[in-house]
This record gives sequence, structure tokens and C-alpha cells, in this order.
Amino acid sequence: MGNTPGGLIHRLKYRITGKRSSKSSCSSELPSPMDTINLETFLLVWLDPNVDSSKENLHTQKRLREILTCLITFDNVNACEKWLKKCYSDEKIILIVSGSYGQEIVPRIHYLSNIVSIHIYCLDVHRNQLWTKDYPKIRSVQSSTDELLHDLSLNQTNLESVEDSKALNILKRQQQIYSFDPKTASFLSYQLFLEILISPLYLQYPATYNELIQILRQYNSDNEYGSELIKEFERTYKSTNAIQWLIRDTPLVRFLNKALREQDIQMMFALRFLLIDVHKQIIEHQVSSLNVYKIQPMCRIDMENLKANPGQLLVMNGFLFASTNKSEVISMSTTNDQFENVLLDIQADYQSDAAPFTFLPNMESNHNKSMNREVLFMCGSIFEVGPLLNEELFWTLHLKLVGESKSLALSHMKQTLRETQDLCLVGDLFYQCEQIQQAAMYSKRLLSDLPKRHQLIPKINEQLTKYSQNNPISNQNVLYILVNLSDHLNEFTSSVLRILRLMTSKLILTIDDESPIDFSQWSKSNISIFTTTHYASSLECIPRNCQLFIFDKDNSKTDQQRYATIDDLICQLAEEIIQKFRSDAVKSTNIGDTTKAAEQNANAEQIYSELRKLQPTPDQTKTSDTFIAPSLIWLINDTTNDEITDLIEKQFPDYFQTHLTFYQEDDFHYYLLTNDIHADKFLILYGNYSKSMIESSRQFSNVKYVYQYEELNKTDKDKLQYRLTYDLIDYYGKLGEQYRANKQQKKAKLMFSKAKNLCHFLSKQYFSDE
Repeated sequence: MGNTPGGLIHRLKYRITGKRSSKSSCSSELPSPMDTINLETFLLVWLDPNVDSSKENLHTQKRLREILTCLITFDNVNACEKWLKKCYSDEKIILIVSGSYGQEIVPRIHYLSNIVSIHIYCLDVHRNQLWTKDYPKIRSVQSSTDELLHDLSLNQTNLESVEDSKALNILKRQQQIYSFDPKTASFLSYQLFLEILISPLYLQYPATYNELIQILRQYNSDNEYGSELIKEFERTYKSTNAIQWLIRDTPLVRFLNKALREQDIQMMFALRFLLIDVHKQIIEHQVSSLNVYKIQPMCRIDMENLKANPGQLLVMNGFLFASTNKSEVISMSTTNDQFENVLLDIQADYQSDAAPFTFLPNMESNHNKSMNREVLFMCGSIFEVGPLLNEELFWTLHLKLVGESKSLALSHMKQTLRETQDLCLVGDLFYQCEQIQQAAMYSKRLLSDLPKRHQLIPKINEQLTKYSQNNPISNQNVLYILVNLSDHLNEFTSSVLRILRLMTSKLILTIDDESPIDFSQWSKSNISIFTTTHYASSLECIPRNCQLFIFDKDNSKTDQQRYATIDDLICQLAEEIIQKFRSDAVKSTNIGDTTKAAEQNANAEQIYSELRKLQPTPDQTKTSDTFIAPSLIWLINDTTNDEITDLIEKQFPDYFQTHLTFYQEDDFHYYLLTNDIHADKFLILYGNYSKSMIESSRQFSNVKYVYQYEELNKTDKDKLQYRLTYDLIDYYGKLGEQYRANKQQKKAKLMFSKAKNLCHFLSKQYFSDE
């Protein structure tokens, strides 16, 4: 079951992969969002017809990579648009685009949440300023390279500050010390994790220098500027000049900032040596007391929370830079249309249990000319919230640096950690705040860093087992569960799963355990379980919302959906996920949320696009010569109009594999979602249908042409026949060219023959002889 000819399984297993173009900016080979590993917060995309062809632009690319390492270029509008729409929604993209291309692409991509700002780089500034006024994400219109780079640098700094504001943790003082809400558990896990990384008491091997160097080299492999910085870092870095590297605007600092903001376990372990050295330097140059200032963008919800609840704690996940010069800080502030600028007025006094801070001008080698970077607070600093006051042009928030004793929960947990040396406390806290992936990463890293005979190894292994078994499905995310399939996976299915997990990590759970599953913990949403026949036979009471897909070589059984090969089973999983996104898109369209529908359709397209890139093995291409003709599908609102459908079917008997007619929108959409989803389709909508319904039909990648008529008189019928013939000529002509380019001469000849016959029909039917 499930291996429908022409469906996803068939196409994945039996397709031929042609050679791909070497030009990454062309539509024939888009740089995959999955292949774009970005260790910085922001990603830079540049669209220009001459982006890779002129010496001036190639030089500008080098200068751009000094601002942001990850730069992707396009010289084709459609290729760029497709790539942008396939990017993950949590990616943060800064787009540079020429004036002419900007007018074409900006209206189509401005709504995307992953695009945070746009810069127009053009020759005619005045002309392009006219149309850009309607698009608030456009930050600048420049013709000068120097001005563009200045605007980009300033914008990127402001965006980093906005990201810092999102990473601020505001929490009430926790009075309980044994039971924590998720927000408090997250705060505690981060604070304890920082202590474990920085203190020499817990881990024997602080030297992660080589690990970081390897990451940097890989990330900057095609970046001359980054490669030179790595060489300088290797040549000059010492534990006594760590802060000097921290205050420089380099990719290293951007990696560090992102890792701390997002609590990236792997990167924080790799950066451990740097955190240790910076911490040591700050302590060695600790000052006793300072009153400092910083402009911090804040959302209005957080401001209202702070105003209503003085005495709360505010935690900075990353390093905090500030200045002693209040007027200088205010003068350098910039406006932000999404956040309110708040002046932080910080009173910092030395306390033994508080985060250390230092005055950088006292450290001659680390002196920085920027007034905004005079004072440095260690990451994880905790402040007590004072009054939030509206003072002239600015809101001012008064903060006071405090120690861990201000939080009874933190004080208790740190004391427990220091007394027991139980590193598993952090994993348990990650688990309590439902950060299961973080807990697993942390525990796996401990296994690799601790001696093999360390007393905590058995406990860490127990934790890992618990994390894999008790992943809290009740969070409503997991919809697909794979049980005991790991031993059956081959290279092909492992590749499919890797893609699905990367792109839908919250939807898929893998369990490799014979223990029975407690269904009471599961979500009430429909859940699909993919497993072996042995495990399926052990399940007794299966909830109605659970559907089984079983790997069973005995395919004669028909009581459940059974698949004779692991390839068929895993490809069915992929098909289920793609259909889910498309079904959700239809629901969103029906309620008028076209933006959400576009995102959901983009998710489906992104998954399918990535799966198509899998290279087949030789035995998987044996039957790939099968050509699947397109389908012609009607949606009409009156059964008396069947005459026109019969006429069209008789005129084009050899050009469509199927002719189908639907009278209900729901049936029509359900067919598009669930049947033959990869055969190309021509749609004819005959009736007064809503614009949103028509647009939702166009969202399917295999829908090539859509014709819409409210009524069909004789003239309209002639127009429809003409348009259909004309488009079929175009369709088969392009197919023939594709087969010719792939050296499939027989198939190319067949396609060109069909196009030729259609040309004769068009000429005879609509044009009289000369």
C-alpha cells in the first residue's frame, strides 16, 4: 500500500537526477536553505543582475563579508524569490537589491517574516525613493558603496540590539526552591550551565580552542576576510587578551552573541575557553562601583510588565556593554519603529555573588574608543528592577546589579551544585522547562567530556534514556512517531529522515525501545505511528486518534496500512507530512489567512524540493523512463454544463492521462491534496468562485495552468479551447527540450511530436489557409 504510481514514493525511488548547473544564482540550482549553515544571527542576501560578474561588485562582496560572513548572491529574481520563500521562518535575512529588481521582487516578498530589512543599491536614488516609501522594511536607498556599507553596519548593530532585547529574561523572585515553573527552570538551567562552563571545579578539560578553530575554518572556507582573521586569531590570541577580541566587531563575537542569546549548547561548549578567559580578565580588573548607562530597545509589553511589578529580576543572557557618559549614550541612540528606546540607568556595586564587571579604559590593551563600550558586565548578569519613568525624550529604567542570593531558587541550586558536583542538575532543569533537545545535547556532551569511568556516567545515561522515552508529546507538537525503525534504515531512508527532521524537527519523535508507550501522555491531535509488525502486535488499546503504518514484509495482510519495504514506509511518512502542510494551507485560505496559507504551502514545497535532490542508487532508476501525462481537472457548479467537459475530452484524448470533473469545492481540494500529487495538472474553474479559493488552487507546485470562467458562452468556449491548445504546445515543447538536454532522445521526440500535432490542430481550427 501507499506506493501509488506517480506519487511521492514512486518519484523518489525511481527518478533520474540530471547534472546540476554550477551557477548557484541560477534557477537551475538554488543554494539550499538547508545547506546554508549560519552561525550568526543575520544572513545577507544580495540580488543584482551583475552581482557576480563585475569587478566592482566582487570587491563589494568582500567588504560586505566584513559586516556579515554569510552572504548569498543571486542574479535571477525568480531564483531569489523561491529561495527566500523556502527559508525557515526563524531565519533573519537582510536583503540588498538593485532598483529594477527591487521594484519587481519587493512587493512579492515584503510580507515574509524572515526578512528583517531591505536596502536598495541603485544608480537612480531619487526615482527609487518614490516607490520604496510604501515598504517599511526598506531602510535605505543608496548609490554609493560606502554609504550602503555604512547603513548596513548601523542597521545590523541596531538589529543586534533588538535581538538582545528579545533575550532579556524578566522573572518574579522565586520563593519556592524545589518546584519551578518553566520560565524559572529555564533561568536556573542557564545560570548553572554558565557556572559549569566557567568554573574549573566541574570539567577537567577546558581546552576547546582547537574545536572552535575548526568550526571557524569550516564556516569561513570561502571567505578571504574571515580566513585572515582566523590566522590572526591563531597567531595572537592569549588568555590575557581575550577581552580585546570580545570588543572587536568580528564573526567570532557575532557567533558568541548568538550562542549566548539562544543558549546554543554546542557552541557554548566550543566557546568555553573564551568564556573562561574573559571571566578571569574581568575579575582581575574588577572595579568597586559604577553608575552606567545603555540604550536598550524594549517591546511595550515588557515595559508595562516592568512598570507594574518593580522588584522583579532582569537577566542579561549575553555580555553587557555600557557607558559612564549619559549624554553621549543618548546622543548616539537611533529610532526603531517596533520597539521603544529605554535608557537603562544601572547602579553596579561589587558583590561577591554577583556577576563581575570592569572599566575597560583601565585595561590599556583593551581600551576601545567607543563610549558605548566603556564598561563590560559578564554574561548572565542579574539586575533588580527599579522604577520605569518617562523622563523627557526617553523612558528610563533604573536597575541595580544584584547577586544570586536575591533569588532563593538560584542560591539553593548553586549551593547544591557546588556541594554535590552533580552536573546532571542542568539536564534535569532543561527537562523541567520542556527543552528536551537541549537536555539531550547537554548530556551527550558531558559523556564526551567526562572521563569514561566518571561516577556520573551511569546517571547521565539514565537521563538520556528518560529524555528519549518521555519526550512530552502533550506539548501538541509531535504528530509523527517512529518506533524501533533505526536498525532497518538504509542510506536512502536515512537521508529522507535527515531532511524531514531538519525541516520539521518538532513534528517527529523517534523511539527505540521495546517498552510500552503510555498513550495518556499524548496529544489529542491525530498522531501517525510508524513501526515494525513486531512492535505493533504488542500494542493493545490504541486511541482513535492514532493511525498505524507498519513495516511488514508479509504484505498479504490488509488490516492496517502495511509496507513491504522500509523505503515505502519512510516515503509514506514524507507524503503524510507534505499533505498535512497542504491541507493546513487550504484551511487557512478558507478562513481568509492567505499569509499563513502561503507559509504552509512554502513548507510543503521546501520539503518536496529537498527530497527531490536525493541521488538515487543505480537499481532505483530502472523504471524511471515512465512518462506521467498531466491531468485535466474541472470544478463546475452546475451539472448541466457537462457538455463542455465532454467536448474538451474528445478534442484532447491523447494529451491528458485523466479527465476529472468535480461539483463541490471540498471534493476538488481533497483530490488535489491526496491523489497523484506530483502529476502535473491543468485546472478549469467554471463558476463564481472566490478569489481566495482560486489563489489556493494555484499554490500547488504541480498545478501548471488555471483557467477561470464565470460562464461559458460560445465565444468563451472558443477562447478556452484556444488557450488550452496554446498552453499544451508550450507544455510539451518545454518537456521535449528538457528530455533533449538530458539526452533522452526517444522521449524528447515523443514530446516534440505531441507539440507539433497540437500546432497543426491550432492552425487548422483557428486560422484559415492563406
